[in-house]
Amino acid sequence: MSTLGTETLRWLGLIGLSVGFAASVTTLMILEQSPVRVAARRYIRGLNRRYETLRLPAKGKEMFTVQLLVIGIIVGLAATTRPLWLVLIPLVAVLPSIYVKKKCQERLERIEEQLDGWLLVLANALKAVPSLGDALESSQNLVHAPLSQELDLAIKEYRLGAPLDAALDNMAERMDSRVVRSALSILRIARNTGGDLPSTLETSAASLREMQRLEGVVRTKTADGKNQAWVLGTLPLVVLIGVKQTAPHILDPLVETLAGNLLLGLAIALWIGAIAAAIKILDVDI
Repeated sequence: MSTLGTETLRWLGLIGLSVGFAASVTTLMILEQSPVRVAARRYIRGLNRRYETLRLPAKGKEMFTVQLLVIGIIVGLAATTRPLWLVLIPLVAVLPSIYVKKKCQERLERIEEQLDGWLLVLANALKAVPSLGDALESSQNLVHAPLSQELDLAIKEYRLGAPLDAALDNMAERMDSRVVRSALSILRIARNTGGDLPSTLETSAASLREMQRLEGVVRTKTADGKNQAWVLGTLPLVVLIGVKQTAPHILDPLVETLAGNLLLGLAIALWIGAIAAAIKILDVDI
């Protein structure tokens, strides 16, 4: 068969498998209680919650649709060219969620860094005005985003008739941060027990500063280990490129045979898992 005919068959196979994959997923998604649809709804809700945390329009459904389309194309390429393409499916499935989660974590870290300064501002505001609601409103104008955005939403809930404790609870629930939840719990408890709220807030701010200092020490101590993990993680790629340059055909069985593709896919999976395990081990939380 001519080269043109072979290429035509490959593209027809790619189109057919992509359409078949899309039809299969669509059929499973139509069934109301199918495990695929339940898992998809849960995944989309999780993405939308993270988009809400970032104060962005909810795009979980759009991202999920794009992921399905890309996975369908990868399946078609694997069937018509090399099965090694299937290694990309886990990356397409998890990388977008990891990216959005990382952005949420960065935003929460910025909020946690602002907490001690905000508590001091709030303590000073309470010395001037007796109402915690008024003090919150005045403190919101003295802090920067992203904490000011969360305070603005909590103040709006309070103005619309929600109890102040409920507005603070909702604020802690939205951010899902242990540090933020602890700070707001201290604020609520001190308010409801009738203690010296400004003094309590100043003490809490000092404790938060000390906690951030300790976390900085831990990050400094573990930075060398993380750098070594990344060096060891990239070393296989350097060795692979070096072997390919010195002996171009020595790796052909890995990419041209099914057994070689399976072994290469297993090696890549173990390599990614080892990097993830090293990062998890070095992710020390005090």
